[in-house]
Amino acid sequence: MNYVLAVLGVLLALSVGGNAWLFHERDKIMQKEATVSQLAADVKQQAGVCTASVDSLAEAGKTRDARLGAKLDAIAPAVAKLQKEQFAALSARPDNPQDLCGSLSRYWLQEIAKEKGGQP
Repeated sequence: MNYVLAVLGVLLALSVGGNAWLFHERDKIMQKEATVSQLAADVKQQAGVCTASVDSLAEAGKTRDARLGAKLDAIAPAVAKLQKEQFAALSARPDNPQDLCGSLSRYWLQEIAKEKGGQP
C-alpha cells in the first residue's frame, strides 16, 4: 500500500508541476498575444494617418495643377507670339549680303522700333 501511495504522490507532484508549467506558458503566450494585438492596432492607426496624408497631398496636387493650367492657358498666346517672333528672327536674311554689319544694324533698329510701338 505504501508503494501505491508513493506512486500516487509522485503522480500528484508531476501533475501539480505540469499544471504550474502550463499556467506559466499560458501567461507568456497571452502576453505575446497582447503585444501583437497592440502592434497590429498601432500599424493600422499609422496606416490611416499615412493614407490621409497621401490623400491630402493628392488633393493639393490637383488644386495646384488646375491653378498652373489656368496660368499656362493665360500666357499661351503671349508665348506663341514670342515663338513666332523668334522663328522670324532666326529666318531673317540680310537686306544687303555685301554689308552684313549694316544689315544687322538696320534689323535691330526695326526691332527696337517695333517694341516701342512705332515703325522706323
